[in-house]
This record gives sequence, C-alpha cells and structure tokens, in this order.
Amino acid sequence: MKIPFALFFMLAINVLLAQNRFTNDATLRQIYGYEYERKIDSLIPYLSSKNNLYRFAAIQSMSSVQDTNAVPFLLQMLALEKVDSCKLALIFSISQQDCDTAFKGLINYYKNCSQAAIKIVCLEAIGKVSKKDVTALFAQSFALTNKPNDTFLHHWLRGVYLAKRRKNIDLNKEKEQLSKCLETILQNNTGATDEINYYYSKIMNQASVAAPEIVKISLKSMLDIDVQLQSLKTPYLQLTLLEKYELSANACREFFTSNYHSLIKYYALDVYLQKHTWNNKVDQVFIESIFDQNDVALISSICEYIIEQNQNNKTVDLRIDILQNTQRQLFLPRDFETWIDLQKAILSFQGKAYQYKSCFETGYQNAIDWNYILKIDAQQKVKITTNKGTMVLLLKVNEAPSSVANFLKLVDEGYYNGKYFHRMVPNFVVQGGCPRGNGWGALEWNQRSELSSNLRYKKGSVGLASVGKDSEGVQFFISHNYAPHLDGRYTIFAEVIKGLDVIGNLVVGDQMLSLERIP
Repeated sequence: MKIPFALFFMLAINVLLAQNRFTNDATLRQIYGYEYERKIDSLIPYLSSKNNLYRFAAIQSMSSVQDTNAVPFLLQMLALEKVDSCKLALIFSISQQDCDTAFKGLINYYKNCSQAAIKIVCLEAIGKVSKKDVTALFAQSFALTNKPNDTFLHHWLRGVYLAKRRKNIDLNKEKEQLSKCLETILQNNTGATDEINYYYSKIMNQASVAAPEIVKISLKSMLDIDVQLQSLKTPYLQLTLLEKYELSANACREFFTSNYHSLIKYYALDVYLQKHTWNNKVDQVFIESIFDQNDVALISSICEYIIEQNQNNKTVDLRIDILQNTQRQLFLPRDFETWIDLQKAILSFQGKAYQYKSCFETGYQNAIDWNYILKIDAQQKVKITTNKGTMVLLLKVNEAPSSVANFLKLVDEGYYNGKYFHRMVPNFVVQGGCPRGNGWGALEWNQRSELSSNLRYKKGSVGLASVGKDSEGVQFFISHNYAPHLDGRYTIFAEVIKGLDVIGNLVVGDQMLSLERIP
C-alpha cells in the first residue's frame, strides 16, 4: 500500500515538529553531557568549533559549569567572535563567573564594542557582575543614546537594577544624574509600561502598599485554641488562624512539642526564638529536645538561631558534637538544605564562613536519561488544574532537558496531584510541590542546574527551587513578574502560556488538583 505524498509529507512534518534539538544530533548530546558532568576539559574543543551551532551550545554550557578559570579564555573568544548569537552567549557566560576578571573584561569589551545591540546587552552583564560603582557608566550610556528604544531600556534598566542590588549604583551621585535618567524615562512614556514601572519602583525602593496592622489576640496556651484548629482541614488554614494570635512562650513550647503539622511547629518555634529568647539564652536541653524530633525544618530553624547568637558573640550552651551527630544522621541529598544549615552552625563556633559545595562535588551522581529525553516533544505541554483555575505550561526541553525529563516523570507518576502551594511572595513568586508541604521537603535525588542564556525570568516563567547550584529537585515556582536577579541562578524549565491570570490568585494553601500532559 502506497502512502499518498501529501499524507507522507504531513507525517514527516509532525515527526519533525515532535523532535527536540537532541533527538537526531549526537554531537549536541555529547556537548550537553559534558556540561551536565561539568567536564570543562572535554568542552573546550567545542568552544572553538567551526560549526556555529556546536560552538554556541558549548558557550552556553559554560554558563551552567561556572568555572572562573575559564574567564580569560572566554574573553579572548569574545574579542574574536564574529557571530552575534555566539557573542551574546559569551557575554552571558562570562557574567555567570562572578569574579573581578569577568567584570574588568566586560568593561573593556563594552568600551571597544561598536555594535549597539551587543553593547547594551554587555552593559546589563556589567551590572550583573559589577565589583565597584558603575553609576557614571550607566548615566553616560543613557546620555549618549538619542532615542532609547524598548530594547535599550530593557537591558539598561535590568543592568541598573542588578548593579543596585550589589550596591554598586548610587542614585545621588554626581548631582543625581542617574535619577534624572529614570525620571526622563517616565516622563517620555517610552518602553513597555509594565516593565518600566516595575524596574523604576525597584530601583527607587518604592515600597509596596503596606498591609493594615493587625491587632493580635493574646494566646496563653495551645489548649485555648486547640478545638478551633482541629476543626480546620489543612495546616495552611490552621496557620492562617494562628497568625491572628500573639503566642506566649508557653503556647509556643506547647505547639512545637505537639502533634501538629511541621508547618505549625516551625511557626511556633520561630515566634519563640524571635520573641521570647532575646533576653535569655536557649540551653542545651532545649536544643536537644528540638533535635530529638528529627524534623529538618525545626533543626534548620534552631541552626539559624545558633548562627545568629555566635555572630553576635552571645554564648550558645551546646556541644558541637551534637550538631555533628545530627548532621551524620541526615539522608543526602534529600536533606541537603538542613545539612548546609548544620554545617554553617558548626563553623559559626569557629568564626568561619561556609563555602557552598554541591552534592555532586562530594561524589553524588544522577545520570542523564537520554532514552527518555529523546522522546520528549519540543512543544510538550502540561496542564495544571488548581482549585483557582487551570494553567498550561510549555516545557523547555531544548534548554533544560534533564529538568524537563524529571518533571515529566513526576507528572506521569501523579506525584504533584494533591500537592499544595506552600509559599507566595506578592509580585514575586508562588511556589509548590514540596512533599512535606512546608518547603523543607525533597525526594532522594538532586539534579544539575541548567542555566540557559536563552531564557530570562518574566511573568509566567517556571523555575526550579534550590538551595544552591546543582541542588534542584521537585519544588517549582512560577514568577509573578520580571526577576533578573534569578537569571542564571535558578533553572527555567517551562513557561505559562495559558492561565496567566491564575498565577496572581494563588495563595499559600491552594492546591494542585492534577497535572497532566496535553498535546
């Protein structure tokens, strides 16, 4: 039986559309494999490839690898590169290496660059990796632009914002020259209005509308509210009620030694440490009683207290070996966040700062499942049904193949069905997927960070939560707005393409009823 040419053509197109960039390209898989395994020596030959596609892929890989030793070589490549897409990828990768060499190298390239489109992206990167005051540089770049268009303003504002976060922008310097630039942007009504307003308010430190002050009711004992709490269906509703009360020291102690959900215990312990210990040191018996509960959230909370006390030169009545024994009992990488907090607490007794080291650096492995990745449709979508409405995600398998594969496996297993959104920061993110429901949960694996220069955080971007590079897992967040300080730090693996209005309506305690693949 012969297949009509038209039908054959349509089938061929459908197959082609269903493929991702790795499906039929073994070289791209190899480059990505070296990126995932952080094998810089194996990546270097591809950085000089005559094939623009492979050179671009290798350059992008360096943004995830992040090795400051490669910065001089990347800067040398940038000076010689002829292809614009590769230039932009190099600028991003260099800005990912937070060191003085990267900063000075980008400054030098910016001053000698003649391409306006490349120059303004470089300026944003300078703000991101700035090591000293760059107020004059940004003011001068604005003054030299006759008619700043949307593209210029997009990168210029992001650069100013990122540099200000690093305290390398002074709005009052040189007779408020930079402040006048910002005022000019507003007065001329140029650029995308929502983006201009967002960055202006962030750069100028304009506070959000303050919530009305709530007069809390004094609560002496847990028993006085126990019946009301037990009548509520979820710990999130219980917490909402509890936040209306001023908890006494006695009530706090009753809660964090009760059978309530970890979310409630953590809140009570936080109140106790913040409100009821300022004039009294917490003794060893108390700390041991918290450790005895084997709750990672509570352990991390008490570690933060210990660190703060040591930094303020206040005596902490605790033997270090108790912290070390607790640390050894944790399961890695599942309890990695609490392991880090314990390590910080241990070092605080010695007056030392913790230097981050991922689980992968200690020998932990989590191999790439290429057989699974190669079958993922480049346009694969997932529908999230919540109690507030539905959202549709477009997955970014070309940029974050491993993250997408792990997410899809969880979706197919029904892992997310019934999970809650445990965190919501207005005008920033909503986050969920935690197996414990309080943000301290993970499964028995971590994955590598995938930090593509193609993707930036904006409204609807879906990223993976982490406690540091290469520590991503099952928790994900959806951005409410632009968030350039997250770019290159948190993996973006999807974007909301339908149901954007739902994002802003989600609050702590809202539920993911189901997640499913859709065509």
